[in-house]
Amino acid sequence: MRDGYQTTIEYLKLKPEHGRYFTEVLVTKLLSHPEYPDLASEAKKKIYESILEIFDNAKHHSETMQIYTCGQYFPQKNSIKYTITDTGIGIPERIFKTYGRKLDSRRAIEWAIEYANSTKQNASGGIGLYDLKDFIAKNQGRIHIVSADGFYELDPSGERFLLFDKPFPGTIVNMEFCTKSAPVSAEYEV
Repeated sequence: MRDGYQTTIEYLKLKPEHGRYFTEVLVTKLLSHPEYPDLASEAKKKIYESILEIFDNAKHHSETMQIYTCGQYFPQKNSIKYTITDTGIGIPERIFKTYGRKLDSRRAIEWAIEYANSTKQNASGGIGLYDLKDFIAKNQGRIHIVSADGFYELDPSGERFLLFDKPFPGTIVNMEFCTKSAPVSAEYEV
């Protein structure tokens, strides 16, 4: 199907080793699109690094064979939605395998969105979800994280956690950026 309005960010089914292609699409299709919020270069770099870390988390921590991404601009709603999904072991299982800590899905997601929490060994990390959550809150956007049977949502009305009856096999990070919000800080200049 043709995208006559040029509002879609193509659906990709990537192998974990296709990070270079993901990076190219992230820069050319999402962050450089005219509808994307006008940010200072440092803020745009920070968002780029945060989204790239989500892909890298799927690549290095989820034990997945596939990573799926897609997005769409909604010009009349002043929003951009972008999703990264893997079919790996999920956040709770990764924390257990790395630290031997058995956390329910809610606690595992809470842990994952805290500053500097990471399952990377002997390497820095743990700021991607934290920075992304911070930016989206200031941008008046929305983020959903699904992992195992846990669901987390942050939107302008606050944060919510829910539990599903059945687990999702992997992790989904769904981001929605507001394209016409008022400036939130000098740091982000949205």
